[in-house]
Amino acid sequence: MDEAAYFYRALPRRSLCLRAAPALKQRKARVTMVVAANASGTHKLPLTILGTARRTRWLHAMPAGLEYVGTCKGWMTTVVFRQWLEQLNTDMAAAGHSILLLVDNAPSHKAPAVAMSNVWLEFLPPNTTAAIQPMDQGVIAQLKAQVMDRQTEAIMQRFMVGEPDAHDIGVAEALQ
Repeated sequence: MDEAAYFYRALPRRSLCLRAAPALKQRKARVTMVVAANASGTHKLPLTILGTARRTRWLHAMPAGLEYVGTCKGWMTTVVFRQWLEQLNTDMAAAGHSILLLVDNAPSHKAPAVAMSNVWLEFLPPNTTAAIQPMDQGVIAQLKAQVMDRQTEAIMQRFMVGEPDAHDIGVAEALQ
């Protein structure tokens, strides 16, 4: 399990262009993606999106298989992590599975006070997560690349039909 920032309004850093065009300023609007899967990749947990809005207007348009949690800065907090863990434990108990969850030593990753029946936490050694965190070994980069590809296709379709702000895209549309 790991978190990664996703700048959903940022355009691809590289492009092809036939003539000189003014560069667009990179936008800083972001959400945090919580990614978790088993070691073989055969069981992926639903992607959880952490954003700044408590209640969103676009939540009804959120693709199936995504969960949204609003926090003040759009980051993982101890409360959200514990709620996520409790839900994971409940889901694993209902499915009759027991799992080992590898997490880094982020300040928000605090073990719950109550022992969980079906989820065991293992904290990675400090200052080693970039080298040995399974999600950092290409899973998150691949996810971001796929989301960016779909987002770029949506922008191009909007551009082709003549929308004036084709590159101005929202969270729900970016995560389709």
